[in-house]
Amino acid sequence: MLSGTVQRAVAADVEDIEWLFYEARLRFLRRWLSDLAECAENHLLFAGLRRGQVRAALACSQQNPEVYNICGAAFLEEEDAESFLAPLLQLAMGRLAELGAAMLTYVGTEDWLARRLSSAGFTIAESVVTLLRAGADVPPLQPDSPIRIRRPDEADIAAIARVDKEAFPTEWHYGESALRRALHANDVFLLAEDVGIIGYAYGDVQAGSAHLTRLAIHPDRQGHGVGAALLAEAMRQFQERGAWWITLNTQRGNAISQRLYQRFGFQPIGQSVPLLVQRIRR
Repeated sequence: MLSGTVQRAVAADVEDIEWLFYEARLRFLRRWLSDLAECAENHLLFAGLRRGQVRAALACSQQNPEVYNICGAAFLEEEDAESFLAPLLQLAMGRLAELGAAMLTYVGTEDWLARRLSSAGFTIAESVVTLLRAGADVPPLQPDSPIRIRRPDEADIAAIARVDKEAFPTEWHYGESALRRALHANDVFLLAEDVGIIGYAYGDVQAGSAHLTRLAIHPDRQGHGVGAALLAEAMRQFQERGAWWITLNTQRGNAISQRLYQRFGFQPIGQSVPLLVQRIRR
């Protein structure tokens, strides 16, 4: 039984929610704390209060117009997760229905959150594996046809989003707003083009380790070395920025991408992580 209230957070609540993320016994945050203000501005930040104290929070972000992610969750104590998660999800689902979204997703390594989301009705749509590579050598690979690799700018985002939509199913597709955030947030963001944009990749470097967040090639150009060229250039730029370890994620069932990564020395580590999905009734 809920002994408290839930509400959409507003700008005045953000400082208290940031404090919660520091102090919470259970917490998950995919983005930066500073991004919580943007979530509140978009009415995608939700808070659970008891006796005037913020004890729970849930943050969502848009992946594409149909798909939103859980990008943050925090509960001061375990009992707060039991009390507040279900009503916070209900509040979030209502907001996403207003926006015309089709699904809310979660992918992450926090078992405490995955278990509770499964109990709340989320189902496994797919599993993700993590691969790791260590070392400074990069295979000198060339695509079958001449392409240009460069860093994109804002004017390229719409074309990159079209490539992404062709390359991935809806639950994985990144829309323009997500790609625009990624362009400004990542050290390395590359696109491949010939007569038009045919692929892209991006990732970030922190404390000697890099993570390749995305590699997408238009289906018509897959199998012609474009992915290998982007991967090689991304690895080179990661290493220029001091990365020795490089990780990436890919779908467990995507044998083609796994073969590419293994050619570059990546090996699976750890267990697979489920993509959890909750459909939204509109």
